[in-house]
Amino acid sequence: MTDAHSPSVLIIGAGLGGLGVAAHLGRAGQHDVTVLERADAPGGVWRDNTYPGAACDVPSSLYSWSFAPNPGWERRYGTQPDILRYIEQQVDALHLRERIHTGQHVVSATWEAGVHQWRVVTATGREYVADVLVPATGQLSDPVIPALPGVDTFDGPTFHSAAWRHDVDLRGKRVSVLGTGASAVQFVPAIVDDVASMTVFQRSAPYVVPKPDRAYTRAHHAAYRRLPTAQAFGRGLTWRLSEWLNAAFEGGGVLPRLLRTSWRAHLRATVKDPLKRAKLVPDHPIGCKRLLFSNDWYPALDRDHVAVVTEAVDAVEPGGIRTVDGQLHAADVIIWGTGFSATDFLGGMDVSGIDHLPWRTCGAMVRTRTWA
Repeated sequence: MTDAHSPSVLIIGAGLGGLGVAAHLGRAGQHDVTVLERADAPGGVWRDNTYPGAACDVPSSLYSWSFAPNPGWERRYGTQPDILRYIEQQVDALHLRERIHTGQHVVSATWEAGVHQWRVVTATGREYVADVLVPATGQLSDPVIPALPGVDTFDGPTFHSAAWRHDVDLRGKRVSVLGTGASAVQFVPAIVDDVASMTVFQRSAPYVVPKPDRAYTRAHHAAYRRLPTAQAFGRGLTWRLSEWLNAAFEGGGVLPRLLRTSWRAHLRATVKDPLKRAKLVPDHPIGCKRLLFSNDWYPALDRDHVAVVTEAVDAVEPGGIRTVDGQLHAADVIIWGTGFSATDFLGGMDVSGIDHLPWRTCGAMVRTRTWA
């Protein structure tokens, strides 16, 4: 048993959340920390999601640790390679790599009341014991592919956006995309000019507003390095604006109306086909679902070789996707932009003993949600 004043900590997941916990503990002088990662490297969603156009919709100054600012961001909104590079750099700078055990997929976690410790077992059969358990498995870590009839019968390649098949050449292919969420809004514009035709199957139209993105110049980088307070000011301002926006969605007021006006103007300016434009109008008030940011989503859908299908999908067949109206939409490739199992936080993990957990002791389970 470790010293009561220095409990051992076991973190599950080496994404930004888990690494952030480990970094904060190290800064506080707590060094008995182990991070278990099921993949072969840290990075979480930014390691896994390598689809074309992958980027963040939170400004880079805020989508980073306050204690580890990055003056070298390439853009206002970081791209996947830039964010992953930041994570790798901080893993080394903060001496976290030696704490990370890769290839360790946790299958069970049991609270042993007699010794006031957690016993964690991985798929390799390895066991870990710790006083505090921190599941940092993330919301966007387990891709979902809908259980459609015939999903395994399709003749061509199929893959989820989070497991992008870079070996599949999309040039000249008929591509079907299922889903119009945050990932599809990014990868569809990135591949639309390569494909022969694209059919986008939309279950619910999202609100998509312009993204105020830009590339940072050498002048920006120099200023952030010489005047760190300038970047810190930008981070603080972005945080306040974000909180204001979230509060406005809950309490109403002028901001949601302004955003809806911006969305409508953006849609009308970029989608000329009135029939297609009508399909892209959401059926819910703005703010009820995730607001998306993109400058090229609507222009991509406005292409002549792109179809937006709002009929529900009935089944997958060897030659394509059939909708409930009986139409078969021919395809050579299917890409699932169908999101993640976002509410199954501990999916695939058998956790025992929580009902009798002594929350007021160091034998706690702590759930990460955000970082600063």
